Amino acid sequence: MEIKKATILTRYYLHSSIKRMMSLIPMLLFLLSFTLFAYAIFPAVREAVKVKAMSEFDLSGTVWRKSSSPGTNHPVPIAKAEIEIGGFRTQSDSTGHFSLKFASKERAGIAVVIRQRNLERVFRLDYPDNAKTFKSEFVIE
Repeated sequence: MEIKKATILTRYYLHSSIKRMMSLIPMLLFLLSFTLFAYAIFPAVREAVKVKAMSEFDLSGTVWRKSSSPGTNHPVPIAKAEIEIGGFRTQSDSTGHFSLKFASKERAGIAVVIRQRNLERVFRLDYPDNAKTFKSEFVIE
């Protein structure tokens, strides 16, 4: 008896919810058509809705550390330094070289975070117009 009551109630609630949703469809279609009309006619709406596209970039280079030995000015490559840009990460190899592909909406002021043990440095990069690849040398003091 309980199973029969449950199936009847399930059918009732399913049927009533479908009827309610069917009555909302004309209102949703009206709102959609009005929004598309406003988007097509009014330039201000078009500008407000515009979304900046993500672009993919390549960054490669070498991470160096100034030599701590007195009398030498030669930089030393840093192995296993972590390079991060907006959640995209890589590590430098034994020669300090790295290569990183990342996505960004901006071309200017891209923050490059370099970590090595307890050291953390932030550098800012500006990509030239129409450039997708960039090589840079980072020196950590």
